[in-house]
Amino acid sequence: MDIDKLNLIKKDILSIPLPHKTKSDLFCGLFVDGSSKVTFEKADAAFHSFKLYSQYDYLVYLFVSILNPKEEIEKILCKYPNTIVHQINPLIGLEKYSEWMLKYPWYVIDPKHENILTFQDDSAIIKEGWEDYFLDGKWDYAGSPWRSDITVLTKNGPLKTLRVGNGGISARKRTAIIKVIEYINSNGGQHKYFTGIKINDVLKQQNSWLAEDAAICSVGATFDLLNLPTEEQARKFGHEPIELSLYMDKENETRPWVMHKCDN
Repeated sequence: MDIDKLNLIKKDILSIPLPHKTKSDLFCGLFVDGSSKVTFEKADAAFHSFKLYSQYDYLVYLFVSILNPKEEIEKILCKYPNTIVHQINPLIGLEKYSEWMLKYPWYVIDPKHENILTFQDDSAIIKEGWEDYFLDGKWDYAGSPWRSDITVLTKNGPLKTLRVGNGGISARKRTAIIKVIEYINSNGGQHKYFTGIKINDVLKQQNSWLAEDAAICSVGATFDLLNLPTEEQARKFGHEPIELSLYMDKENETRPWVMHKCDN
């Protein structure tokens, strides 16, 4: 990822003033970072874009480490008061983050928030209308397509190979995600069910520490627990990474609704 170009995108997003919007429970935001290193400066553009390009002012569930500097969270709450903070134990590394995502936040979010947008400090919404695209598609999960074929391996054999969808910024149906997690739990849970992963048919991992987006989408697609977009539909929704030139070309009809990371 090109940090300098991502920062140019963040600067552009933050240059646009936030209009006043009415509150709504149609969607909510989910921001999880257990690294203990969340700062207002790093998270500001992601939150700003969520408020700027959403139809309404949606609540954000912010899960952060108990060791995170409190003054940084207070700065976030000062600018974005429609936020609920949940303190969690530190999540060191992607493995622990994914393990936590496969069992915790979906049960904490209020059931009235069926539609959820997960986002991170290196992601952003970049134009209006993302809610209608997701809802009109009648999908349970929408995220940027991966650039490789992903095949998750389990104790019962390989799951369906797919390219959808990346969870860095993704729209999800809460009840559908819970169904997938309950299926995993009915097969012994994450560490007894998953055994590895292949990327483009090459074995890359021989353990159960799968990325949560790969685990959820693969189980959902294989057992018809999730209605997923096609790769083409997912690419219209989001890009990972996005090219800076495409982000800046704001009249381009191929420009997606959301982005995660930036390159070239």
